[in-house]
Amino acid sequence: MVSSAFTAPHVTEFLTCDLTATMELRARLQALPEFADIKVSPLLFVAKALLLAVARHPEINSSWDEAAQEIVVKDYVHLGIAAATPRGLIVPNIKDADRLPLRELALALQTLTETSRAGRTTLRT
Repeated sequence: MVSSAFTAPHVTEFLTCDLTATMELRARLQALPEFADIKVSPLLFVAKALLLAVARHPEINSSWDEAAQEIVVKDYVHLGIAAATPRGLIVPNIKDADRLPLRELALALQTLTETSRAGRTTLRT
């Protein structure tokens, strides 16, 4: 994250959205037997929308390779979710999130949240 502060543009966008339909969908999904033990939150839909956008616009999922002096478009999507923990802000990620169906993505988000809150997230430098 420190490196990105000096090598990547930072942008903040604030939007106001009507989430009535999203919350209705959340309630319908939560009522399905296959989602009975899984927390379905609005984050699930934001994450899925982001993954669909990356699939349509793969250049979003790219980085600059300083040594090679080229842009590298990745063929995988690891979805990072920022979490405030007693150890500070961390960004654990879900590997190959773009390949997960909605139920598995919801499970991965739930596991990531529980692991982060419990302070069991593995830190990598």
